[in-house]
Amino acid sequence: MPDTDDPLLDHLSEVQISFIRSLLGVHKRSVLAPLYTETGLAPLKYRRIDIALRYLQYAVECAPDTYVADAIADSIALAASNAQSWFMDLQLVILKLRGPFALSSGRDAATQDIELLRSRIEAHMGQEFSLELRNNKKLYLLLDRKGPACAMRGYLKILNGQHREALTRLLLSCHTLAVERLRWVERYRDYVPYAERTCRLCKTEVETPEHVLLVCPADDDITSLRGTYLERMAEVHDALPEWMADGDATAYLRHLLSLDISIALTAEWIYDTMLLIDRQPMLVPAAYIRRY
Repeated sequence: MPDTDDPLLDHLSEVQISFIRSLLGVHKRSVLAPLYTETGLAPLKYRRIDIALRYLQYAVECAPDTYVADAIADSIALAASNAQSWFMDLQLVILKLRGPFALSSGRDAATQDIELLRSRIEAHMGQEFSLELRNNKKLYLLLDRKGPACAMRGYLKILNGQHREALTRLLLSCHTLAVERLRWVERYRDYVPYAERTCRLCKTEVETPEHVLLVCPADDDITSLRGTYLERMAEVHDALPEWMADGDATAYLRHLLSLDISIALTAEWIYDTMLLIDRQPMLVPAAYIRRY
């Protein structure tokens, strides 16, 4: 049945969201869009509409003397006369997507139109996710990627679970660095402005993934790990641009993350680096600590 009752669909969606978060190893505050752009899965509201449209496509192709064909014909006729029916419910849930499409009432235009409608709904879903990625500052490492908006990403096939989760958490901004954690309001800490989420190591720059991984010189172990990783990457990729400490760290990190052939190596580097930085407590400005 089409999901005309949003609260009921919300209960199902919560289960799906919880499952995908657990699968990816991210926390309950993670942004929703990447749960789908990274796995290729569709939100239930889209998935269930597509299933209903596929059934409609099957039903209108049935022979005219079958019960299914008669039932669909009656449902379409009821909707055309503004009476409630399964077909009208399906029209309603498609309109609620607020896309440049609608389900027409004519039975004659059926099969090809339904297939086209399914394609348009899928494209609309991808456009919505792409827009959210562009507008959400937390997801800047997912920008400017080639390929479809929603797909099973290659890094999710990394065999080492700890390395895979470390990379996933970095991409989805579910890591333990100050740029993410200090945006949270907690019992004993207020929201900390971006410019004051200072690196716990060098205590000068904002503690972002690109700063810790590529720029920060304050920890010898992290610096050594960085050098070893870049040397190994140069062996794998002959044309890899040399990293310069004063270069665009965000763009360079995005480039490293786009190299599927060495993504397991990159994930290992990220995992090892995050282990090292987590040895130090996060630097919280005293002005934002609540004292009761």
